[in-house]
Amino acid sequence: MSEIHRCSLSELAAAAPTGMTHFILSASYEERAHGVWMGLSNQVKGMSYICYNFNHIGYLRQSVLRMTNGIKNHQLIRLDSDVPRLSFDALKQVFHDIALAPTSHVGLDMTGFTREALAMILFLAREMLPKDTRFTAFYHRAGSYAQDETQGWLSQGVREVRSIMGYPGRMRLSGDTDLVLISGFEIDRAKEIIDTIQPNRILLGKLDADPKDTDDHDAALNSLTERLMGLYAASTVQRFCFNKSDSYATRDLILKAVESSTANIVMASLNSKPAMVGACLAALRNRAIQLVYAQPQCYNIASYSEPSGKVVFFDVRFCD
Repeated sequence: MSEIHRCSLSELAAAAPTGMTHFILSASYEERAHGVWMGLSNQVKGMSYICYNFNHIGYLRQSVLRMTNGIKNHQLIRLDSDVPRLSFDALKQVFHDIALAPTSHVGLDMTGFTREALAMILFLAREMLPKDTRFTAFYHRAGSYAQDETQGWLSQGVREVRSIMGYPGRMRLSGDTDLVLISGFEIDRAKEIIDTIQPNRILLGKLDADPKDTDDHDAALNSLTERLMGLYAASTVQRFCFNKSDSYATRDLILKAVESSTANIVMASLNSKPAMVGACLAALRNRAIQLVYAQPQCYNIASYSEPSGKVVFFDVRFCD
């Protein structure tokens, strides 16, 4: 199992691995998306790929400018969260370019990416990078969400629930469906996923009690998970635990939860980016799992989160 490293932003430059030849990051309306790259800006030897969703350039412009002004050797990568194929093709070109390097150590700041784009990146990294490529993922944790996790909001509405490219699963039209749902604060988004998939069984992820991995908002999240459980028949809901910072623990917990399933398996993650990595690694290990994404109508760009100043990073290994 890969070791999960935790440090503060002020410690990141000294704690992070050296020798990164490429770095991939994303512009965002969240201030915490600017913590990791600022801490590591002098440690990347080669190209930094600054991704941004062009369909949201109206509120991402300042973030893009801040990154381009602060990172000397960079290339802008135009994504489109409304048209996943355009994002997939743009990211595929990034990994094609990286794969041409004789040796590489790729850094990825997960913080500003949508979960869908993050899943595409992991799929393409596994498929296109040489097997000896080192791939290190960083995440700047949130200190709080939307001012008040019970009364605030993170996103509103759902434009579409769709399969993520690279994770089609294996679907039998005549089979039952198990939905693996890693819960988060967006309860309406979770309900839309459940109501769209209409599963026969819901495997609902709940935070495990990891004393190394506690936040002030954990109690609110567990309360919302319990509330979500209450909206559906008790006979259709089963619980399993996940870890919001340890992707490998989450991967293994998911694989254990579905190991005896004979149904179609659909999975969605609404929690942290490391938890999403765990979901992706599980789906890449068990190709019967279909990974889906619920695209919101809009985000709370004014007060989605506050930075914690705490960073998690780890090497992503696809074969361990």
